[in-house]
Amino acid sequence: MATPVELSAQERVASRRLIVAKTAGNLGDVLANAKTTLTWLMDGLGAAPWMTGLLVPIRESGSMLPQLWMAALVQRFTRRKWAALWGALGQAIACLAIAAAAWWLPANAAGIAVLVALAVFALARASSSISSKDLLARAIPKGARGRIGGLASSIAGVLGALASLAAITMGRASVPDWAFALIVAVAGFTFALSGLAFLAVHEPVEEEPPSAPRERASLRLLWRDETLRRFVLARGLLLGSALGAPYFVLFGRAGDDSLAALGAFILASGLASASSSWIWGRVSDRSAAQSMRWGGSLAGVLALAGATFDWQLGAGSIPTWGWALVYFVFTVGYSGVRMGRKTYVVDVAKGDRRTVYVASSNTAIAILLLVFGGIGAALQGISNAAACASFGLMSLVGAALTHRLDEVDDA
Repeated sequence: MATPVELSAQERVASRRLIVAKTAGNLGDVLANAKTTLTWLMDGLGAAPWMTGLLVPIRESGSMLPQLWMAALVQRFTRRKWAALWGALGQAIACLAIAAAAWWLPANAAGIAVLVALAVFALARASSSISSKDLLARAIPKGARGRIGGLASSIAGVLGALASLAAITMGRASVPDWAFALIVAVAGFTFALSGLAFLAVHEPVEEEPPSAPRERASLRLLWRDETLRRFVLARGLLLGSALGAPYFVLFGRAGDDSLAALGAFILASGLASASSSWIWGRVSDRSAAQSMRWGGSLAGVLALAGATFDWQLGAGSIPTWGWALVYFVFTVGYSGVRMGRKTYVVDVAKGDRRTVYVASSNTAIAILLLVFGGIGAALQGISNAAACASFGLMSLVGAALTHRLDEVDDA
């Protein structure tokens, strides 16, 4: 179990720069979110519906599936901050390309251009995901990493909540379509800021023994490495804490399909992240497995409760604000899972093996995400409650499996 530590003067400077980098990146994710902003943008452009349907799969799986290949490229950078910089700039350029396409191209041409730019964004995100974790581990000792990610998520959550309040106040009808393109362009500048902040971090280089063979990321590693296999199994089942989220929105929409109702859920998500991420960060510094366990258990119980209410009472019988409140607590649980699994994979390995762990686990999770997403879609044909309940059970089983994870020592 890692023990929280005090940072040196140099490490405190590095931590502040990492917080700026991560906050800017998280804010960019909020502003250019495929589930909200890009969906609104594509609808406003009049692009074909199937294009809108590809936004989330390209964004989510596209940023994880290439990581086996991307890991080998990142390993070529002696200083990982350069890979983090190029990844952040790639996301920035992709956002600006999306905004430009929305401004100047006709409907379907713009839609195709957005999808291509989003694919580039996902590739750049893969580089950032791997390299930023390496940079965090090199610059900050164990016992202080979780609090950095938690504080950055909390700040970004506050900013996201403020943005959602502004959107609720303005209303969709009063906002011209080009304004959504402008929001994506602003996201591009936040990603650029993130890259520059990464570059400013002092990064000690981890020396590898000259004779040590360089390990490559591979799904076969799951069969050879028990520590990684147990982590991927637990994290895979804890995907229920992420995949169950949309059903609370659907339950709430049954009673109110207005923009204000949607804004209530966006606000709940931002407030949950802002209020809980820094706490989960400190919990993760003591035991990342516990953060995953407690967060997954909370999300699982809430998902089962939501499904039960829907079965017994009907979603429309509960006010939208009530579902938003339940969604808030559910998202608090998800934040614990997210913070815990990020801290665990950084702490449990060292050097190039950390890069291999991140790439191998993320690729495996991307595959599981597609599989479980398909299962959820099939269950949704029965009812939203059936799908929500299945993800709740998944999350509880995943939380139980965290008992089998190796606790990370201070050494």
